[in-house]
Amino acid sequence: MANTIDYLEELKNEAIYILRETAAQFEKPALLYSGGKDSNVLVHLALKAFRPEKFPFPLVHIDIGHNLTEAIAIRDYLVIQIGEKWIIASEEDSIKKYDFKEAAGRFPSRNALQTYALLDAIEENQFDGSIGKAFLETLETIEVVSTIDLESRFQVQWVIRPKGHENYDYRGFAGLVLSGSYSIGDTVNVLPAQLETTIVKIEKNLEIIDTAKAGDNVVLHFEHNIDISRGDTVVLSNHLPRESNQIDTWVSWLDNAPLQLGKTYLFQHRFKKVRVKVQSVNQKWNINDWKFVPSEEIKLNDIAQITVKVNQPLYFDAFDKNSKSGKAILVDETSFNTVGALMFL
Repeated sequence: MANTIDYLEELKNEAIYILRETAAQFEKPALLYSGGKDSNVLVHLALKAFRPEKFPFPLVHIDIGHNLTEAIAIRDYLVIQIGEKWIIASEEDSIKKYDFKEAAGRFPSRNALQTYALLDAIEENQFDGSIGKAFLETLETIEVVSTIDLESRFQVQWVIRPKGHENYDYRGFAGLVLSGSYSIGDTVNVLPAQLETTIVKIEKNLEIIDTAKAGDNVVLHFEHNIDISRGDTVVLSNHLPRESNQIDTWVSWLDNAPLQLGKTYLFQHRFKKVRVKVQSVNQKWNINDWKFVPSEEIKLNDIAQITVKVNQPLYFDAFDKNSKSGKAILVDETSFNTVGALMFL
C-alpha cells in the first residue's frame, strides 16, 4: 500500500509541474471541464498548483443540453466554491448554427457533436492550448526517478503573487525539487543574483511541511524580500553548482537544417531561457566506426561535442553528476523548432 501511495504522490507532483509549465509556455490556455471524475481531478490538481493565486486560465465546459440536473448543480456549486472564470459553450447553439441532424435511435448520443462546440469556443476565445483527459493519460506513462541523494537543486517555475488584500503579503516560489532536499531553516543561495537567504516556510499541497525532497512539487518562502523570477535557481549555500557563460556539451542534432556556427539559438535550461551561439564543433561521434572524428558540420541525427557561449552566466551541473540540471535544449529563433538536445560535460 505504501508503494502505491508513493507512486500516486509522484504522479501528482508531475501533474502540478505540467500544469504550471502549460500556464507559463502558452499565452491563452484553457482547462476543459466535463463534470466527470477526470475533469474534477484536473480542477483539484490546479488548486494544488496555483493557490492562493487565481488560475492563470479559464475552465471551459461544453453544455450538451442532456446533462442531469444534479450534474449542472454540481458544476454551478463548483463555480461558486473556487471563484474561477468559467466559459460555458452550448452544444444546442452549434446544432442550430451548423444545422446538424441529431442521431436517431432509442438511445441517441450527442457526444460526437461536442467537438464543434469546443472548436467554436477555442476559436472565439483564441485559446492556444487546452488541458483535458489526454493530460491524465499521459501521466500514466511517466516514469519518475528519485534523485534525493544528489546535491540540492530547485528552479523557480512559477511565482505566486495573489492579488487582493487577503493575501497581500504572500510571495511564494513554486517548482519541483529536482534533487536533494530542502528544509525550513536552511540557508540558500538564489542565483543568478547570488543573494543568501533562509527558507522560512515550505508548502506542499496547500499544507506546510518541514522538509521537501527530490520529486516534491512545493512552494518555498524566504526570510528576505528578494526579487526572484521564473528560471532562477535556489541551492543550498554549501551545494553551489558550476557557473559559466561558456559550456562544453554533447548535442544530438534533431533538425533537418544543419547546425550553423555563429548563429544565435534559444537555449532552454529547464525554465531558464537565454540566447547562445555555437562557438565550435569539437568532435563528432562516428557511429559506424564507433569513435570520435574531426568535423565542422553537424546534420540530422549527428551526435557531437560542441562549445556554446551564453549571453549571461548560467548555473548548471555536468550531466553525469546531476542529470536534472545537466541538460537543455536548443531552439531555432525563427521556426521555434527544437533543433538540439544537450547534455553538459
